[in-house]
Amino acid sequence: MTRKYDVHTTKDFLVWALILAALGLWFLKDGWAPSAAVKERHPREVFIKSDTDGQVGEVLVRPGMAVATNQPVIRLLPYHTNEPGVITAQVRGDVLRVLVKKSDDVKRDQELAVVQPDDSFYTFNKSLSILFLLGAATCAVIHKAIR
Repeated sequence: MTRKYDVHTTKDFLVWALILAALGLWFLKDGWAPSAAVKERHPREVFIKSDTDGQVGEVLVRPGMAVATNQPVIRLLPYHTNEPGVITAQVRGDVLRVLVKKSDDVKRDQELAVVQPDDSFYTFNKSLSILFLLGAATCAVIHKAIR
């Protein structure tokens, strides 16, 4: 004679599937289609700008070069003063483009170089979205199998 067990299943795997799916979709949105506020906090390109009018004395970086925060990027010879100025990088990252060369005249707030920050925010969110959605699918399959 076979025994019949009265085992009650829980909905734990269904709950976890829903939680992981919600988090996965949130990370998916932030990683692949970020809002304007997220783009402002984590820019993909940072422009190094001149803080005064002057002439470029020396360009200290080249495209592809890694820069650190507060590293000198361009030596600027401001007009109306004899003291040379130094333009520094605001973020750590890689120089994408240098938009000026030696002896160029620059105006205040003119873009001098472009730096891609070493910010792993987007890569982190993309990888987490994949992992969380895979976890949600796994929990959904387990829930379906034990029902």
